Amino acid sequence: MKVLRFIIFFIWLVVMLALLKKEGILFFSQPISYYDILGKKDPYREEYLGLYMNDKKIGFSKSYIDAWTLEDDRVGFRISNETRAFVSSLDIPLSVNIVGDIYIDDKYKLDSFEWKISSGMYSIEAKGERKEEKIEVCIYSGGNLIKKESFDAYDFIPGGEIFPLFSLPSIKEGARYTIGSWDPFGILGKERIVLKVHKATTVTHNEELFDVYPIEVTYQSIKANIYATKEGKILKAELPYGWVAIAEDKRKEREFKPEFPDISIIASIPSNVTIEEPRKIEYIKAKLNDDIVEIKKEIIPKNGKNFPIKEETEWLEENLFVQSNSKEIKEKACAIVGEEKDSLKVSILIMEWIYKNIRKKPSFSIPSALEVLKNMSGDCNEHSVLFTALTRSLGIPTKMVAGIAYQDGKFYYHNWCKVFIGEWVSIDPTFNQLPPDATHIPLIEGDIDKQIGLLGYVGDVKLEVFEYH
Repeated sequence: MKVLRFIIFFIWLVVMLALLKKEGILFFSQPISYYDILGKKDPYREEYLGLYMNDKKIGFSKSYIDAWTLEDDRVGFRISNETRAFVSSLDIPLSVNIVGDIYIDDKYKLDSFEWKISSGMYSIEAKGERKEEKIEVCIYSGGNLIKKESFDAYDFIPGGEIFPLFSLPSIKEGARYTIGSWDPFGILGKERIVLKVHKATTVTHNEELFDVYPIEVTYQSIKANIYATKEGKILKAELPYGWVAIAEDKRKEREFKPEFPDISIIASIPSNVTIEEPRKIEYIKAKLNDDIVEIKKEIIPKNGKNFPIKEETEWLEENLFVQSNSKEIKEKACAIVGEEKDSLKVSILIMEWIYKNIRKKPSFSIPSALEVLKNMSGDCNEHSVLFTALTRSLGIPTKMVAGIAYQDGKFYYHNWCKVFIGEWVSIDPTFNQLPPDATHIPLIEGDIDKQIGLLGYVGDVKLEVFEYH
């Protein structure tokens, strides 16, 4: 499900392009001015987009700008968004809810914002408040404060409910714009988004003809196509994985009944061979797009260095989702490994504990290790982020790997880990494998912030297996 966690950010990109259209170009170094959006005679507006997958409606995203009364009766503005999607995987219903509000004072300055994504037992929330010329951001996972950070107010555009707030001086053929946004969760960081306007065309929408400009949007490795009128109204957006957003009457929300279509096809790649016992495969040779790849099951040394290990120290660092310095993580790691000091044996102990104790359940979340430890369930991403936090807490360098692995007749996008025990070795806490079998084909290494690069592969991977044993 990791490939779906990032599509929600792209949904906001489309939603907020439809909602917020202002004059001038916003680059990273320019001060943010909300006056161009809100200082108009009638700044209030509302947008509703239906979300579809394979012609089935899976959710909606609605946004609006309305008045907000400050404590001293001054009137500012509230920009709000609510997005909901309903799908299923392995016959298990999944839903994701995203809500967010940003508050602008009567001087057209950012006052505060709130943003929350929740799915099942998992939730993550960001709150920001202006203090003089700084925006103080607090991030919560499962209700616990996991990060507090300050940004220069002039250089801060909250992600989520205004992801991104940007501008177009006009929509005309051949125009190219670069805009930027902060992601307050630190998943995507400060990124550039490129828009290219193509030749106008005519489309039918609600039985009416409209002249629209196709706008190609590129964000890191993700691409989408937006069809907008000259005035900036979004009629349709083609998102990754066959998702489509269509402008609709808001009354359709009341008519919407979730069907929970299966999204497993998005997370899989067809296989030209049937592998009977994939967990026993020691060698595979395949063509991955235009490259020939050969994967051999790793040979693992008998012992590892005693921890803490003083090499590869960048992979010992705590981050927003890998809270390896937390008391709860450290205590659990120590309880699992006891008196053992060998990093290889410790890694095996932690892998086996996770495999036995974390319930295997599809999720549609942005997991943190602390929340996984609390809820004790999840898919490969939850297994990997908890494993990474536990081993790093003991001083064993660990990084996450995103790639594909064979299961049930297909190759699925999958997460596992690598630990440094004197040398790097691969380990899969979801399948309880050290080393993993050779159907594990790595694509990207790093923490969660690097995994958005996986989207560059999704939908474009062509795999042909030549040989395996």
